[in-house]
Amino acid sequence: MADAAARAQALQRDARERSTLPVAEQRSLMEAERQYWNVPANTQVREQIVGLRGPARDIQMRIFQPATPSPHGAWMVYLHGGGWMLGSTKTHAPIMRGLAAASGVTLLAVDYALAPEYPFPLPVEETCWVLHHLHSHAASWGLSPMHMTVGGDSSGANVALAAALAVQRDKPGLVKAGVFYYGVFDDDLRTGSAAAYGDGRYGLSVARMEDYWRHYVPDPAMRADSRVNLLNADVSDAFPMYLMAAECDILCDGARRFSERLARHRVPHQLSVRTGMAHGYMGYGRLVADVDAVHAEAATFLAAHVPFSSAHPPLERPL
Repeated sequence: MADAAARAQALQRDARERSTLPVAEQRSLMEAERQYWNVPANTQVREQIVGLRGPARDIQMRIFQPATPSPHGAWMVYLHGGGWMLGSTKTHAPIMRGLAAASGVTLLAVDYALAPEYPFPLPVEETCWVLHHLHSHAASWGLSPMHMTVGGDSSGANVALAAALAVQRDKPGLVKAGVFYYGVFDDDLRTGSAAAYGDGRYGLSVARMEDYWRHYVPDPAMRADSRVNLLNADVSDAFPMYLMAAECDILCDGARRFSERLARHRVPHQLSVRTGMAHGYMGYGRLVADVDAVHAEAATFLAAHVPFSSAHPPLERPL
C-alpha cells in the first residue's frame, strides 16, 4: 500500500490543491494519472461500450464480460467512484475488470451523471431509471432478469446503493445482492477514522471530502435525505451486501455503522475491513496484492447469495 501511495503521488501532474482547480481540469488530471494503473488489461475480460438514451441525457456504459461466466448467472450494474464529480468507467476500469474476472459476473458499468452539472438528486434518479431499464431489457440481450446485482466504489457505491434500495422498495426482489468497496454511507466527517486519517497523508482528506459534498449536495439540509445519508435509509427489506472498508480511510467508521444497521435488521451481509489499506486502493492492483483477495471475497459472497442458474448466455449484441 505504501509503495502504491508513493507511486500515485509521483504520478501527479499538478501539485496544486485539486479543489482550487476547475472541475474540467480536475477530471483531465485524473484521466491522465490513471493511465499507469489501467494497464495491462485483463485479457480474460471482453469490453465494449454501448449507449442508452436516458430520461435527461444520453448515458454511456462500458460492459465487462468475463470469458468464463459464473454458473450462478449474476450480472451487475456498477458505478465508479470519484467524489460524485470525477472519474469514469475508463479511470476505474481495473476495478471492474478485476471483479468481472474473479466472479464471472458481467458488469455493466455506468458513466452516471456527475456533479456539479448534475447535483443530487439527479444521479440517484437517473440510476433508478437505469436499473429499471436494464432489468426490463435484460432478456432481450442475453442476461437473466432474475439475477441483477449492483455494485460500486466510494461515491459510486453511495449512488448505486441509494438507487438500488429505492427500486427494491418499488419491486421487492428486483436486486439480488450488492458489492460495495469503501462506500460513502453518510456525511459525518467527525468520526474517529476521519480524525485519524483525514489529513491527506492517506489519500482522501477531510477537506477534499467536504469539497465533494459541496458539489454533490450544495444544501447541507438535504444531506439528511435517506438517499444521501444511507444510515437513514430503510434497510428492513434490503438485499444481501458485501461491504469492504479500508482501515486507513476517513470513511471506515461509516461502513462499520452501516454494517451495524444491517445487522440490527438482520440483513445478510459481510463487512471486510482491510488492514493497512487506504481509500481508493482497489485501483492499484498492479502493486497491491490485497486487491485480488477482495475481489475473490466479493465473488464468493455473490455465489453464496445469488440464486443458482445454469443458463448464462454470453452478451453478443449491444443494447
